[in-house]
Amino acid sequence: MFEARRPSSEFGSTDLPVRPALRHELNPDGSLTIHPPRHCPRQHPVPDSGSFSWIVALHLHALDCHRCRDEGNTEHQWALIDPAYEQADVEEATRAGLELLVVPPDEGARPGRIELHLDG
Repeated sequence: MFEARRPSSEFGSTDLPVRPALRHELNPDGSLTIHPPRHCPRQHPVPDSGSFSWIVALHLHALDCHRCRDEGNTEHQWALIDPAYEQADVEEATRAGLELLVVPPDEGARPGRIELHLDG
């Protein structure tokens, strides 16, 4: 019912899933190492049947599983994010791509939130 009303995007008429499957590691020299997942969600090994790339429009890394695509699965590409590293305060947001924004609580002792923003 809702599928007919969903606007088409650069990824087609389906949504692009975002997975918390990326890990960043700070090295002793101050550089950053990005560790992509070793398997797709269907447990296909990425080194053998996938690729790791960058989605310019979202400012996120992506995992594309060629085996999932060849098997006819409509979900064969996933945007990847590291929630422990890729988050910004509201004041520091770039307003570009997909961002996790840390929003402080309205009152002192209440919990804050993490919001997902797309282009601001």
